Amino acid sequence: MTNIPILKIIGLNKSFNGFKALQEIELDVYNKEIISIIGPSGSGKSTLLRCICKLEPIDSGRIFLNGNSIYDDNGSEKKIGMVFQQFNLFPHYTVLENIIKPLMTVGKLNKNSAREIGLNLLIKVKLEDKKDNFPHQLSGGQMQRVAIARALAMSPNIMLFDEPTSALDPELSGEVFQTIRDLARDGMTMIIVTHEMSFAREISDRILFMDQGTIIEEGSPEKIFNKPEMERTLCFFKRIHFKK
Repeated sequence: MTNIPILKIIGLNKSFNGFKALQEIELDVYNKEIISIIGPSGSGKSTLLRCICKLEPIDSGRIFLNGNSIYDDNGSEKKIGMVFQQFNLFPHYTVLENIIKPLMTVGKLNKNSAREIGLNLLIKVKLEDKKDNFPHQLSGGQMQRVAIARALAMSPNIMLFDEPTSALDPELSGEVFQTIRDLARDGMTMIIVTHEMSFAREISDRILFMDQGTIIEEGSPEKIFNKPEMERTLCFFKRIHFKK
């Protein structure tokens, strides 16, 4: 990792009808770093990701990607890949079309170039044999892997995952986790909001624990899971009965 963050957040605040969803968030994310964000429901984890990819306007603060403010760069959203809890695939498009349509409309690529990229990405997520299928013909795990491939199609600098397995049963979750492991091995910079503590501990360089819109504690998986300093973090692990 270099000493220059690929993503830098300074004093980020976000409210909804007077409710403070995010309060003075400060965060540096470095190239090839994998950060997992954990914490109770309603702590601001998903809102933070949505602010980073410009799906939610912020009240105050600054967000920089590669040294440039994302609000001064109208194309910055192309450099940030986002994978949601729900797959958000177009039901009337085939698997391959779900990947290449954004490349053609947003990326302005011709069909042949977009198709080549799409096929290579389907190989990457091990779904090349499903290219002509429609979303309703796929399992939940397969649909989420298509969603990952679609996000990768724009060659993002960083990938954001918002509870990518929350809609899946444990068996199908394994498929998605393996795809994320493969991305980690390839050096993709990632921020992952997850309730899967074992996976967060396994894959992360750094863990953030959030509560009530703030980052309460952060550190290595070893520190956060085995030697947390904050009472709120300890209480969270006790309540979810997480076994070290």
